[in-house]
Amino acid sequence: MELLITKKRSPGSMEEDEVFTLEIAHGSTFEEVKESIKKMKGIDVKKQFLWCKDCSGTEFINSDNLNNPEVDPRNMVLFVNEDKVNVEVLLCPLVENNLWSLQLDLVDSISDLKALIKAQTSLWWNKEVKDYHKTIWMRLFGKDRTLLQDTELLETMQVRQIECDNTDTIQVYCDLKIFLYLKNKEEGGEFRNIAITVNNVNMFINIEFEVNKTVKDLKDTVSPLVQARFPLFWFWQNGAPLSEEILVKNLKSNEMSLTM
Repeated sequence: MELLITKKRSPGSMEEDEVFTLEIAHGSTFEEVKESIKKMKGIDVKKQFLWCKDCSGTEFINSDNLNNPEVDPRNMVLFVNEDKVNVEVLLCPLVENNLWSLQLDLVDSISDLKALIKAQTSLWWNKEVKDYHKTIWMRLFGKDRTLLQDTELLETMQVRQIECDNTDTIQVYCDLKIFLYLKNKEEGGEFRNIAITVNNVNMFINIEFEVNKTVKDLKDTVSPLVQARFPLFWFWQNGAPLSEEILVKNLKSNEMSLTM
C-alpha cells in the first residue's frame, strides 16, 4: 500500500512542510513504518512521531498496524523531534567534581541517560576500584536532590517528560547502588552479605565479606571507595560505633552505617 506522509517542519525552522510517499505492505506495524522512514530519510526511529491529521492527535502505538480503522493512508503526519537539552547529573556522593553536563535529545529515555552516566563514570571506577568486580545500577530523581521522596524516574520515560527550568537544563539526582564482591574468595569459605549506608544518604555499598575477618578488615576494604569524601569514618550499628576488633560473623545485623 502507499502512504502519503506530511513531514511537518520543526518549530522555528524556515523549511516548508515536506510531502512524500512510502510504499509498505498491508498490516505493517507503525514500528515497521518508522523503520522504513529511517531507511528512506535517515531519520532515527525514536525521534519520529507519527499520527493522522484528522484523528485524536495521539501518536500511533508502535505495535499497532495499518489496519487500524483510524488510519487514513493518504493523510498521515510525521513530526521529527530534533531538540536537545543539557542534563546536569549530580552523582552522589563519592566522585569529586561530581556535577557534569550531558547533552541528550528530548526523546532520549532515562535508560539512555543511565547508559551515558555509566559510560562517564566507568573510567573512575576502573581506576579507583580496580581490584573488585562490580555491578552498578542507578536510581534517578528530579531536579531537587533534597526531595528524595519524589517519584523515581522510570527507564521508559523520555527526557522531555522531566520538568525543565528556564535555562533549558535538567538536573537529575543520581543515586548509585554499588555491589562489590571480593575477587579472590577461598574455596569453601563462609561469607556474609553486609549492607552499608554511606553517611546517611541514599548510597549503599553491599559487600560479600569473609566472616572470620574483622570490622577493621572490612573498613580497609571500603576505605579506597570513600577516602576522597570521607578520609576518617566509623561503622555504626544499632546506634553505636562498632569496635574494629569484632569479627564479621559476630555482627548482630547485616546492616550498618558509615559516618564521618
